[in-house]
Amino acid sequence: MEVIENKDKIRTYLSTIKANVEMSNFSGYYDIDRELENIIAKLLNLIYGYKLVNANEKKVNFPAVDIVDDGNKLAIQVTADNSYEKINHTFKIYWSSSEKLYEKYEYVKFFMLKGKQDKYQINKIVNPTSTFNINSDIMDYDDLVNELQKLDANKLAEIAEFLENQFISRVLPKLSNVSKISEKEPRLDNYINRFVVNKQDANGSQERLIEVVKEKNRVVLLSDAGKGKTLELKKLINDLNELKENDVEYFPFYHRLNTYVNEEILSFIPNEYKNIYLKNLVFVLDGFDEIEEKNKKTFVRKIEEFCKDNNNVKIIISCRQNFYINKSENFDGTINGFNEFYMSDIKKENIDEFLNKKHISNEVFWNEINSKNLNYIIFNPFYLNEITDIFIQEKELPSREQLMDYIINRSFLFDNNKYRNTIDLEFQKNKLTSLLEKVALTLEYLGRNYLTIDEYNELVKKDENKELLKYSSIWIKNSDGNFSFIHNNFGEYLAAKKINEYSLSTIKKIVTYEKVESKIKPTWINTLTFLVNKYKNNELIEWIISCMPEFICYIENDIVNKDTKKKVLRLLLETYNNQKMWLPYNVRTNNLVSDSKDIEYLLDIMKNNLHYTSVGNALYIIENIKELYELEDEIKAVLLYIAKHKKYTVYNRSMAINILANLKLGNLKELLEIIKINKQEENSTLRKSYFYFCNTLEIVNESIKVFIERWDISKNVFRRTDDNEDIYSWDELQEFYKAFNKISKPKTLDKAIEFINKIDIHDYNEENKLIINICNSIFNTHKNLNEIVKSLLRVYLKVEEEYNYANMKSIIKIIKSHDMLLEFFKEYMKLEHKRAYRVYEIIMDDECMEYYYNGYKDFKYSDDTTNSILRFTNNSIKFYTDLKKLYEERSGEKIKEPIIKDHKKIQEESEKIFINSLFNKTEFINLVMDFLNQYGKDGNIDLETLKDIRRYDKIESNIRYRELLYFLCGHFKEDDKVNIHSFDSWDWDFVILDQIYRRIDDRKEEIELEENQIQIIHNICDRGITKCDFKTALKNNKINLRCLYYWFFRNKFNFEYPENVLLDMLEFEFSTNGKKVGIDYIIQVVNKDKVSKRIIENLNKKQIYYQVFENYVEYCMDNEIGECCESIGKYLLDRKNFEFDRNLAAKYLIKFMQLKDFIDKYFIKLEIKMQRNIINMIIEKDKDILYEWLLNKMNTTPKVANKMFYAQYLISSNKVEGIEYYYTFLKKTKKPYLDKQYYNDINEQLSMISDIKMIDYLIKILELTFDADFKDDSFHGVYNNIRKSIINIGKKDDKVFVEVRNILKNVFNENQSYKHIGEISYMIKDLENEYCINCLNKYTISEIKQILFELDKEKNVIDSYL
Repeated sequence: MEVIENKDKIRTYLSTIKANVEMSNFSGYYDIDRELENIIAKLLNLIYGYKLVNANEKKVNFPAVDIVDDGNKLAIQVTADNSYEKINHTFKIYWSSSEKLYEKYEYVKFFMLKGKQDKYQINKIVNPTSTFNINSDIMDYDDLVNELQKLDANKLAEIAEFLENQFISRVLPKLSNVSKISEKEPRLDNYINRFVVNKQDANGSQERLIEVVKEKNRVVLLSDAGKGKTLELKKLINDLNELKENDVEYFPFYHRLNTYVNEEILSFIPNEYKNIYLKNLVFVLDGFDEIEEKNKKTFVRKIEEFCKDNNNVKIIISCRQNFYINKSENFDGTINGFNEFYMSDIKKENIDEFLNKKHISNEVFWNEINSKNLNYIIFNPFYLNEITDIFIQEKELPSREQLMDYIINRSFLFDNNKYRNTIDLEFQKNKLTSLLEKVALTLEYLGRNYLTIDEYNELVKKDENKELLKYSSIWIKNSDGNFSFIHNNFGEYLAAKKINEYSLSTIKKIVTYEKVESKIKPTWINTLTFLVNKYKNNELIEWIISCMPEFICYIENDIVNKDTKKKVLRLLLETYNNQKMWLPYNVRTNNLVSDSKDIEYLLDIMKNNLHYTSVGNALYIIENIKELYELEDEIKAVLLYIAKHKKYTVYNRSMAINILANLKLGNLKELLEIIKINKQEENSTLRKSYFYFCNTLEIVNESIKVFIERWDISKNVFRRTDDNEDIYSWDELQEFYKAFNKISKPKTLDKAIEFINKIDIHDYNEENKLIINICNSIFNTHKNLNEIVKSLLRVYLKVEEEYNYANMKSIIKIIKSHDMLLEFFKEYMKLEHKRAYRVYEIIMDDECMEYYYNGYKDFKYSDDTTNSILRFTNNSIKFYTDLKKLYEERSGEKIKEPIIKDHKKIQEESEKIFINSLFNKTEFINLVMDFLNQYGKDGNIDLETLKDIRRYDKIESNIRYRELLYFLCGHFKEDDKVNIHSFDSWDWDFVILDQIYRRIDDRKEEIELEENQIQIIHNICDRGITKCDFKTALKNNKINLRCLYYWFFRNKFNFEYPENVLLDMLEFEFSTNGKKVGIDYIIQVVNKDKVSKRIIENLNKKQIYYQVFENYVEYCMDNEIGECCESIGKYLLDRKNFEFDRNLAAKYLIKFMQLKDFIDKYFIKLEIKMQRNIINMIIEKDKDILYEWLLNKMNTTPKVANKMFYAQYLISSNKVEGIEYYYTFLKKTKKPYLDKQYYNDINEQLSMISDIKMIDYLIKILELTFDADFKDDSFHGVYNNIRKSIINIGKKDDKVFVEVRNILKNVFNENQSYKHIGEISYMIKDLENEYCINCLNKYTISEIKQILFELDKEKNVIDSYL
């Protein structure tokens, strides 16, 4: 028990450290990193047995690293910066500092205070030590937690006690001080509860969006237009604002994407939340479909990169479903890594509830809906709001055909009444309508839903027309300055009215891509839907369906006759089945089945089992049909047959099981038979269906064994196989947990609680659900209070025993909701057991405290128990003060309460006192004297006493002496006695420069110096600058500190130095704030010819410090100075030089030498690592020049890794031999070559192929990936990269597009035996999409105006409204 408690304490405190670092760094306070160095040193000592000390105790401002262990030759950098730049900067100083760290410390490690990156690659780290291990030498808190498992109880107790002592007085970030942003949306007052469904989950179970977001960090919300996505997102924000679960508080914010033009994702964060850690933010991004087509790819790339770097941040994106390509087996979806959820349709009971809120008679309303034929559209939230508002005012409704016109006319009447004293809108109604229609059509041509102010002014030239549009309430200027309709439906409907004036041939031309006339632009789908449903043009409908059979799902049910539906059902299935593609999830097929013949047609497809996609498509339609036409027995027989036969895929079997449940056609006996038959192939997909079957048919009481027997497998939801694929489904676990909320019989409940007590319960959000559900079942099953409490205790004691803090809180929360906490507490206190750390913090309320206080008064409870209660209970609870007083009287002990300190304020004020004293030595001596009088003895103090004061924070809060103490600890040796005479011989000018430099350099938040203090620094520099030799300041990897300080303050305060000194400074460079300064400051004031001459002399004659070398080479390249090739070439060949600088040298030589000369003289002499670094520079200049060399090396080198390198760059040069070699390798090994050292390996190179001559081998490799024996890698393998390259090649121009598309069609036709050959159909579809987007006309406003003019001219209707 104690071991578990201590582990939990340690984990809690480590999380607190990390949170503090994130918060402090976000707020610009970086000194917390320094404060934590000693804590991390002590922790590592306790855990690993090191003897680390703060390096600054050995020498003030110790270079490169923060804590060191001389005995183990170990140096560690403790930092919040987890970047490669920080690691490389550390190694640079390690190798170059005057301390010669490489002689003292063989091992260098890094401890990342904000956590490590997901992955580090050794090739990105410059000049590490030979002992450096990329996997074990970069550490964070997770590594420490993992090590806890190896420690004994005593060591864990020691660590826990140390952390508790350290943090009892530290401040936690106060999120409660941040005001949350709520969405004030009037429609939320009458919000209808909505659900979402994961269609990729064969079960299709419905959940509230907030429940999904609590469990998943990446969600894309899909639906048709007008289905309420925006309102749902705003409701989500308000729900999340109220949610605080497992100590995580969320700060969601809404951001609309319609004006996105390639901004960074972080720029979306509102100013109010800039200082919140990212893990607490929730990005709610509305309208991916509204981003202009040209910007969508950039958004996708940036959101994917952001997600990769911030995997614990929650992001929700909404999109119309016809703009989003769903995940498939070999495609990651439009946005990789996002879970796709669809808005469920509103149900009649939801509408009834909505009507009640609005005080509308359900019976009267539904009669009116039926009589006006509005049944189809009332379930759309947009129309529901409008229709109910009309009904409240008018007491009747318009017909369906009149509805949108009626809604728009109502807005017009409202506007006319509102502005009746300003303008006669009735007189100008036709003109206003025409203006709105043309604006709407312009937006459709632009492919977005807004106009910028400049576009608006260009489109509507006349001021009188702009003035008229101002009076329309459906056309508004937004807060961002752009103009748009208040809802996209208005713009799309008005555009539909406008194009209805044109001929069918004109409409076809408008809504399709110019070069693929049968392909309709996605941005026009909703406009076409309005057009078809309003005007019912059969010729138009027939044409659209011939291009896009799934469009029938957008057409109102009674517009299409039965024969057309039957024809489209077959056309739709034949189209997708022939291409071996899944029906898209957004295709609503529930109205396509018209009679028993259609069902028999679907059953025949299932029985024939020509391909798993054709079976799946038929199952999908069966799952959604509204009527079974008395074929229940036939349907059940086929579904059972599929579920029991291995010739069907596991996914098809799973779908069949789910449909049996949804249609209420199965029973437990049949399920058990299915389970028995599928035992050998049982996997997550099947288990999920078994669980869904039991949950849906409400047979959990009878089938609890099905769940319990599968726990050991289902719980491993995060386990992965060697090829990095998930073998367990998150949704499986959801169905498992759901069952424990459906128990209603005592015997089943007893089995469930017995099961809970046998398994390990972890403090995960997911397993928290299991506990919550079983507690709910306890209340549902038992009616007797004693039975309820008894069962609750059995569950609670289990989670308390394992100290599952979140689960303990959840149980108490449920008990409180049933007003039973006091009864539970009474029974709990009767038990004799060791209670968990902090348990009383969870369980105590006013009633419980009163009950306990009275018991303690009567000596029923011990002082130890009372101490725990007082330490971990909120002191605002009633009777807390009484209990504390009584306890302290009885025990004689005081309860220690936290001391809240503002460390940042203390540090800033103490530093200011110390700095001011530096500029007046007398004042400094007085400060030291006061310190010695208080802490010293006889006017002296030794180093050990100083360290003790610092180590135990004896003056941490003392503003006057804090910084002085740090200074003294760093400037004296072990045997020194510090007194006021210790500073007599010190060079005080140097002390000032040294201390100010160390407080400015590498600081994110600088100290502020007064003008007179800057002048003192200037005077010191003027006195010493001429005595300082910058030519030798960086000799032998040592740095002259005086030179450093003179150089630094010149750049910091722009001091003026003599020209000869500035020219000498060309030989000096150092990093400031982690970056080198460069030589621009010299170039700006010294004659350019003199600078150039000195640089050339230095390059040709001297051994140059690496950062100086970088300055010189960059200057020479910028100024076309090419006469230094010989000296720079020597630098390139010298392997002792830094990799970055050698790369820079190569760049210079390639620029100024003949490329062949460079290759012969330098490139071929380099080691392969350097060749890899610079080969792209050569190929970019001449892709053919290395051909013979690469080919020869590839053919002669024995090592596969080297062969791959040469093959990769042959591919990069568009040479067939490279891809031919890799194809041979893939064919032989049946798996890709994965280079674990370099990210951009040969597979990545495949995706960059752009030459059509490579297409034959690309296709050969593509065909290999469909072989059942080929084991591709999900993330870095072959298929995804080949797919990218083929599409990139094919989309370039008309001729290549046709050629590549035909090749893919041939591959598809000739390889029908491959199971997943349907992926080729998806490739063809994506190729067509990319080609169409590539060829898409990007209209300007003036071009659109001309098009509209020509269209009106054709029909002899010309107006000058625009």
